[in-house]
This record gives sequence, C-alpha cells and structure tokens, in this order.
Amino acid sequence: MLRPIIAMLSLACCVTSQAGEIRVHFTNLSNQSTPVMVAVFATQDQYQTKHPYRGQKLMASQNLVADFPALPPGDYVVAAYQDDNGNGMLDRNDEDWPMEPYGFGHRPTFTIGAPSFAQLAIHLENDGTQELDLALH
Repeated sequence: MLRPIIAMLSLACCVTSQAGEIRVHFTNLSNQSTPVMVAVFATQDQYQTKHPYRGQKLMASQNLVADFPALPPGDYVVAAYQDDNGNGMLDRNDEDWPMEPYGFGHRPTFTIGAPSFAQLAIHLENDGTQELDLALH
C-alpha cells in the first residue's frame, strides 16, 4: 500500500522539477492607470492566431512584474501591450501599425512587417527562470 504512494510522490517530484518560469519586468509604461496585457506563446500557430498559451491582464504600476511559473522547457514568445483606451484590444491604424504601446520579451533585428515566432523566441530550460525586461514603445 505504501509503495504506490511513494511511487506517485516520486513521479510528482520529477514532473514539477521539469518546470521553468518566465518573469517579465515592464519598463517605459505610458500610463499608470491603464491595463497591460501580456501573453506567452508556445508555438508558431499560437503566435500567428493570437491564441496564447498563457496570458495576464495587469494594472500598470511603477514596478510591474508578470510571472509565468510552471512552464515546460521549450521556446516561447512573450508579447505585451498597454491598453490605453481600455477596449481590450491592441488598436491599429489603417496601415496595421499598433497605435498603443507594445513590445516583445526578445527584441528582433529590424524586420518589415510583424516579426516571426523564430525571431522573437526565447529558450526556457528545465528549472530555469528567464528574467526579461520588456519596454513598451
């Protein structure tokens, strides 16, 4: 009776030890009274369809940090924007350029159009923590 319980606890220990964390420190917030939307994408498809693996809506503050714990090892893209008008979406102009402050956890080299998942991806190791400084522009 005790052996199955010990085996389950051993497995639980091993599973949780395979998790990493992404911690995002925000800088350059345009406004301290509007929400910041932050998303973590785990695949190219999630990134392209704008369906994140995880997301958070946070109220802006001077030392704003978003934590994404218990992530499996792999590649991730972190994207965020500040919803200055509170409508719950990133507003764009007629040429499809963002009109609200936005940014990525990994800054790509200059691209024409939206950067790809591969250009923005960061790698998360087992038990690792990726600390990102994300400036919204």
